[in-house]
Amino acid sequence: VVFLGEMSPPWAWAAKQDAIKAAQKLRGMRESGPPEFYNMQLERPAGDAEGFALLFVDAMHHNNYAARLSHSCDPNVEVSLRAIDGKYCINFYAKRDIRPGEELCYNYHSCTDSMKEVEAAFCLCGARRCRASYLAFVGEQSNNHVLTRCHRLVERHAALFSAGDRTDTTAVTGTVLSCDAIDALESIGLRPERGLLRDVPDWLVSYVAAVALFMRVELRRLPRDILCEHRLSTAREVKKSKGAWKPPPFGLGDAEIEALSVRENRAQSVAICLSKVRYLLGRGAEKAPRKKAPPPFRRLRDDDAETRALFFGARRDALARVLLQCMAPHARHGDAAVAHAAFAEELETIAAKVCGSALNDGAVAEGDEDEDAALAEERKRKSAEPLQVPPSMSLRDGLLWLRDRLASMPVTPGARHDIAADLVHVIAHTKRRYRASVSESHAALRGDPIPVRENEVNSYGIGAEGATAKIVKKMDVTYKPHAATFALLMWYKQDASDPGQYVNSNRRGCVTLPDVCCAYSPRPEVPVQRAGGKERRAWLKLLRENPEQPWPLASGPWGVSNAQRLLGSPVLDAFVDAHENGWGTLYGGAPVGDAEVASTVAAEPPPPRVNDDVLAWLETRPAAFSE
Repeated sequence: VVFLGEMSPPWAWAAKQDAIKAAQKLRGMRESGPPEFYNMQLERPAGDAEGFALLFVDAMHHNNYAARLSHSCDPNVEVSLRAIDGKYCINFYAKRDIRPGEELCYNYHSCTDSMKEVEAAFCLCGARRCRASYLAFVGEQSNNHVLTRCHRLVERHAALFSAGDRTDTTAVTGTVLSCDAIDALESIGLRPERGLLRDVPDWLVSYVAAVALFMRVELRRLPRDILCEHRLSTAREVKKSKGAWKPPPFGLGDAEIEALSVRENRAQSVAICLSKVRYLLGRGAEKAPRKKAPPPFRRLRDDDAETRALFFGARRDALARVLLQCMAPHARHGDAAVAHAAFAEELETIAAKVCGSALNDGAVAEGDEDEDAALAEERKRKSAEPLQVPPSMSLRDGLLWLRDRLASMPVTPGARHDIAADLVHVIAHTKRRYRASVSESHAALRGDPIPVRENEVNSYGIGAEGATAKIVKKMDVTYKPHAATFALLMWYKQDASDPGQYVNSNRRGCVTLPDVCCAYSPRPEVPVQRAGGKERRAWLKLLRENPEQPWPLASGPWGVSNAQRLLGSPVLDAFVDAHENGWGTLYGGAPVGDAEVASTVAAEPPPPRVNDDVLAWLETRPAAFSE
């Protein structure tokens, strides 16, 4: 029997699911039961000349009776992908002889990361080895042991930044991928200039290759994690049953099979992610040339006039201007006003030395996208012209002067110059600075409205059989700026409707540095919150021991981003350097304290850490208040 249904590429299927969820939210509906789903994934095998890819086949509205077969934990039918007459088909075959009147059923092999869905999807197959649910639970942390050790958000940012930097040298070297990277891509069914990697920019191919290399590391490391976790869970169950339950045998070979299953799921996630990114970079129905799409982030150089202006220029969002504006409410009267005026004058002198005659370039801060593009054109024009007065002080020296000047100021509960000095110190020691690209390829995109049927909206509780197929709502589809970037950074979890929200809230400090204004309260009588010695010690401990983690709100008055809209930090520098040396792609991810792998791990470089030069000043600076 052939499985029939409507076929959709992954990007369209994901958009449809988001539209259904939005329609349910508008109606105030709550999930009251297991979801009704009639879809299957039609995979193009990795051995195909075009490489691995997949489509979603939805049999809810257009189908044959194969779509109505029930689940069984001991099925009499199996599902197989076959090539018939040059076309891939989903076929159902009998596993054994079937008695007249016996119900046809197969194993759904469906999974979810929602325990609520698992508990609601109770199985009624009656088999002797029934699992009690037709959904398998794969929690968010399930089998993510290696990913959480060497492919966290900061490592994924490092891989994406490195991919963009590497393409800058492609024209000179003529190469983008190593043989090792190509082999890793081949291992998950992807081939450069074929299938999902056809007509895509070099930086995207480089990033996907880094993901494929990580998957190879994960496949090597994960089995021991799975085995260790299985031993712990069985020990708990044996203790709970007081020795009555005897666990089935489970060895390293079984763990390796489970790790292969994890890699298959990862490959599916990569294929879904690439489908979305291809659609977004191609501007949807516009079908723009994806190959020309620039990297999502543009690197700034410290010797560029634009970079200097972002810190000491006359523009409203320059660091120096933001700092003076935040300090002003705390220096309105008496000696404080005199000291503030003197500091502003000193800062203006330093700004002139750092920027030279480019001090007043781009005095208007960037606003909307059109203004941003115009400023970019102006920057390119001015960069080609020689400066009339060249800078006489480096950007780093200017920032270090500002740090020392702030550290010498007397602090008040509402004006924490010491915290501002800490932030400026970290900024000064940042080697790589990036800004999000303003290219049209990464701009917001409005898609075609998606019609949602009644039986799709009522897919929870009432079920598809309790509603009609009439269209009840046409949902507008709008993709936020840099939607493709966020999809790439969350490539392993493609069911999130807004990955940008997670990314933005979890890269504070490790990828993007907070704004200096967080060191100052809006009014003098209001103290800065979370600015005590206890919080600072927690922050320094985090930088020393766990730099890859976002700065917790409990460790300081940190904001999410900065007025200059810059990405980059000493933490990111360490992880980009480590990534380019093989961290997370050739080595890393080994379990801590595993004696069986200790000999191999000992020969590997240690995990990335922040440079001691960055931490030394922070750890020796005297505390502002005695606590």
